[in-house]
Amino acid sequence: MARNLSAGSQRPPLALAAATIAAAWGALYSVGLWVTAYLTFPVHDDVRYDYVAAQAGLRYGWSKIYNIDLLRGLSSGFPAPQNTIHPGGTFINPPLLAWLWTPLVAFPEPAAYLVWTVLCLVAYVWAWHIAAPFTGWGKIALLLAGLALWPVMEAFYFGQPTMLVLALVATAWWLMRGDRMIAAGVALAFATALKPQVVIMVPVCLLAAGMFRPLMGWGVAGTVIAAVSVLTLALGIGASTAIFSAVNPILFESLPYPHAGRIVMLWDVFNGARSRVTFHSYRELVERSRSFDAIAVMKPWQPTMTSASQPERFDGQRVSAAYFHVLGVSPVLGRDFQASDDQPNGPNVVILSDALWRRRFSADSTVVGRQVTLDGNIYTVVGVMPGAFENVPAPAAEIWSPL
Repeated sequence: MARNLSAGSQRPPLALAAATIAAAWGALYSVGLWVTAYLTFPVHDDVRYDYVAAQAGLRYGWSKIYNIDLLRGLSSGFPAPQNTIHPGGTFINPPLLAWLWTPLVAFPEPAAYLVWTVLCLVAYVWAWHIAAPFTGWGKIALLLAGLALWPVMEAFYFGQPTMLVLALVATAWWLMRGDRMIAAGVALAFATALKPQVVIMVPVCLLAAGMFRPLMGWGVAGTVIAAVSVLTLALGIGASTAIFSAVNPILFESLPYPHAGRIVMLWDVFNGARSRVTFHSYRELVERSRSFDAIAVMKPWQPTMTSASQPERFDGQRVSAAYFHVLGVSPVLGRDFQASDDQPNGPNVVILSDALWRRRFSADSTVVGRQVTLDGNIYTVVGVMPGAFENVPAPAAEIWSPL
C-alpha cells in the first residue's frame, strides 16, 4: 500500500536537500570561525580605524578624520598590537563611512564592532531577500552558501562595509524593477560613496544601456554627498595635511618645548623589535642613570567622568611625576605633580588640559581643589595646563594623573 504526500509536506529533491545541508555546514563553520576570532580578540584594525575616525570627527571636527597624529592618539588606549596608526594603516575611506560609525562610538569598541556586524548581517539578509533567485529550499540554500564563503565572512570579520554596499546595489536593482528609477539612482549613489572603487562600473553600465533616469538620480545624489563631504573636510585640507602633520614635527620642526634638543624617547628592544619600556626598566633607569636630568614614563588612560551633567569619556595619560618637568612645561593654574603624588596609595589627583577646562568647567579659575569622579573614584584637580601646550606623545590626551 502507498500514500501520496500532501502538497504541504512535499520533500525537496535529493540534490537540493544535499546542497542545502552542505551549505548549512559551511555556514556553521564560517560563523564559528568569526565567533572564535571575535571572542579571542574583539578589536580589529579595520574596525578601529573607522571607530577612531568617527571619534575624531565628533570631538575635533570632521576635517580631522584623516589626521594621522590625532588618530594615533585616539588609538593609543587600545591593547597592543591594535593601537598603532601609520600612513600604511589608517582611515582612508570616504567620510560617509565615518558618519555611519558616529552612533556606535557611544559604546566600547568591542560592543560597537558587534553592533556593526549585526547591522551588516541584516543588510546581507535584505540583499538576499530582494535579489536572490528561486524560492523555498533553493533560496535558503543560497543564503547559507553565501555565509559559507570565507570572503563573505572575512568582510564581516574585518568590519568592511561590503554588505551595506551589496544591500544598496541590490536595492537599486529592486527599485528599478519597480520603475522607481530616481530612487534607484539615490541608493546607488550611497553605495558609490561607501566604496567607489567597487561600484563605479554600475553607473558606467547604466550609461551604456541608455538607462538615463537612474543615472540622473545617481548623479544628483552623488553630487550632494560629495558637496557635503567637501564642506565637512574643510575643502579637503584635512586629507592633504594628514601625512605632513605626521612628519613635520620630526623632519622639519623641533618639538614645541624649551630645550627640545635635549629630550629623547627611550624604548625597550625585545627579539629585535621596539617595544614599550616596562616599569621595571623605568625604575632601573631612574636609579642608575647619570646622563639625564629627569626621566618620565607614561601610558594611555581613558577615564569616564560622571557628574550631574552628561557622563563623558576622555583620552588621557597616566604619567610619572616628572612628566611635565621633562617636557619643560608647567601648569598655568595650580601646581605640577609632586613625588608624593607618584607613590603607592598616593592621592588621586589630576591635571586638566586647557580645552577640557574650558569645555567641561567653563574656564572656572577656582577649579583647582575641586573634586571630580573618574571611573567611580574621587580625584582632586591640582592644575590646568596652558592653552598653547602641545602634548606630542599623545595629542588627544586631555587629562593626566600619576601612575
